[in-house]
Amino acid sequence: MAALKYFARSIINLNINLNSCNKNIKLLPLTVTQATKRWASFKTSPLYDENTKYTDYEVTTDPEEWKWVEHYLPPSRIPEAPKNVSEPFPSGWKAPREDAKKLPYFIARTRNHMIPVYLERTQRGMRRVTKISRITGDLIQLEADLREYLENIVGKNMGTQIIEPTGTIKFRGDVVSRIKEWMEAKGF
Repeated sequence: MAALKYFARSIINLNINLNSCNKNIKLLPLTVTQATKRWASFKTSPLYDENTKYTDYEVTTDPEEWKWVEHYLPPSRIPEAPKNVSEPFPSGWKAPREDAKKLPYFIARTRNHMIPVYLERTQRGMRRVTKISRITGDLIQLEADLREYLENIVGKNMGTQIIEPTGTIKFRGDVVSRIKEWMEAKGF
């Protein structure tokens, strides 16, 4: 609003200066009320009278017509994941295998059927921590197996943190892709 006042003042001053210097130039006179009027607000907008500017519609209760409307509505629930699919989907998603349930620990998928491994970035992105959640069973054994796998690949000691009440394990560094590879190999 302040910018509009400054803009209006500059136009008014320009009008006054041009009118005083050159009497032949005719400009429209501007008043301060025109410059400060709020053109777009809820209170000054016109009331909704009729839908004359919109397309016509009709309400139907015919089930044959309604099935085409339901086709475009989003699903009300997430469909079940396919089971025992050996090949990955074109998106790269792989279904969990049944042999993963035989291990002393289990990592459940999220409700969207994704692997629950996340990268947490703190301290302005300088500190990276990989978090695995939704773990049940022997967390200490899972942490030992994963740490051994990661130390062989990375070639250095991995800092870990086990949080038993929430069923999560945290690893120092960005090792999300390595953990997902290990989990897919184990069948989670």
